[in-house]
Amino acid sequence: MKTRNIIAILATLPLLLPSLTACSSDDVTEAKPAKEMLIVEGGAIELLASEQDKSVQVTADCHWRVSYDRGDFSDKLTVQPSEGRGNGTLVIHTDENTTLVNRQAVVTLTTDGGLQQKITISQSSSDSDMALSAESFSFSAVPGGVAQQLTLASNISWTIQLPAGIDWLHVDKTSGDAGAHAINITADEVQSDEERSATFTILYGSKNRQVQVTQAGKTNITLSVSTNELDYFAPNGGVAQVVRVTSNGAWRVFIPTSVQSWLRAEPMEGVGNGEFRVFCEQNPSTDRERLSLLIVTAGSRNPQQEDILVQQVSAGYPSVYELQLLSNSSETATLSYEFTSGSDVEEYGLCYSTTNPAPTIADEHVILGSGYGTLVEGSIAPLTERTTYYVRGYVTSTVTPQVTLYTNTVTFTTQSTSGAPIESDNINPQLSRRR
Repeated sequence: MKTRNIIAILATLPLLLPSLTACSSDDVTEAKPAKEMLIVEGGAIELLASEQDKSVQVTADCHWRVSYDRGDFSDKLTVQPSEGRGNGTLVIHTDENTTLVNRQAVVTLTTDGGLQQKITISQSSSDSDMALSAESFSFSAVPGGVAQQLTLASNISWTIQLPAGIDWLHVDKTSGDAGAHAINITADEVQSDEERSATFTILYGSKNRQVQVTQAGKTNITLSVSTNELDYFAPNGGVAQVVRVTSNGAWRVFIPTSVQSWLRAEPMEGVGNGEFRVFCEQNPSTDRERLSLLIVTAGSRNPQQEDILVQQVSAGYPSVYELQLLSNSSETATLSYEFTSGSDVEEYGLCYSTTNPAPTIADEHVILGSGYGTLVEGSIAPLTERTTYYVRGYVTSTVTPQVTLYTNTVTFTTQSTSGAPIESDNINPQLSRRR
């Protein structure tokens, strides 16, 4: 119920006009009583955040004017009319309060005689609100960088909080002011056959909204490796051997716990085509070789698997060390490596290929000698100019069972006989033409 606040003032002002000269009673003028009345409906008005107009009744028998202190409303408050005579209606107008703070103003009505009536206007803070065009989005396994759009409308400022540890989900805008905004959502290509999902949170005032993003897994995870059986490792561990992986997804390498003390791989995981290196520690046994399987997997719903046999000879076999390139020209390359052996070896030398990144004695090879361990230096020739070669040193033992041990691979490209530059010699192709 509204409270009626009535201010009524009756003023009687007797006035005697003294005569400068004697006069009869008919010469005396007596003032009639004068009065002003101003009544305003509701001295305190409360508006909801969404309310924008309010009417107030004024009861008066005189002229009155309106003034106001807008206070927290700034220029968002108007009162019409600005003056009146007798009864009237005030119309108070304000914008919707989209802030989280209450605001106040004071409107004052004043008569010509100085009577005043104040009206306190209060408007409550906004109940923060937000509208979203969608609360969930779905992406294919290979979205190709195509964005999906979230339309957000809010009456206050907002921020987006992405989940921790999720690096495949992206938004192009993480904060904004009140109003409508378009937010582009993108997802990276998935590298598994499992569906994945993440939920990000939109914070506004004391509230929040959540948006879920899901992405389908790949349906055709593929996996292959360059070999399913590595060359024998020398008893000293020798040099690392490289396994090349071909895959359209994420892959991992597993090593049985029982052999992790002497066998390791780096890195243990990758995405797409890549490679990893296999290392062996020294084998202290003089009469026992050791072996294990490395397992490479990709996918989980329909897992793909490749097994790789790893073998290391005992300490009775030769040990080989790193191969180094000493020089190369258009037709010849000179390399060196070292091996140690407690007994004669059948032969040692260099094997090479232009197509096999891990050449063996089944490829082209040069026999450099036989006998005890030694520092080996040798050349391969004739070679083709401007051609890439893969070279390894090898040692074939006389110990039973007979095995051939290899060094690391050295890769080089032969030089040109003419020395004339060609396109591949240009280290900065952008400077290919002088204008």
